[in-house]
Amino acid sequence: ATATLDYKPSPWLLYRLEYRHDWSSIPFIAGPGGITPARPGDTGFRPDLRTSGGRLLLNATLRF
Repeated sequence: ATATLDYKPSPWLLYRLEYRHDWSSIPFIAGPGGITPARPGDTGFRPDLRTSGGRLLLNATLRF
């Protein structure tokens, strides 16, 4: 599910605020711990996979 709010104060500038929530029946979504190790060859690393997660995104687009 996604909810988006756009604000366009001029024809050349767009601000976007977006909230996204993902869910799955199996651990598939990357958690805050990431899915890759901090050091290459880290044999004890396990990916931080979750069944749900949310993200808040803020974007500014300037068109020339």
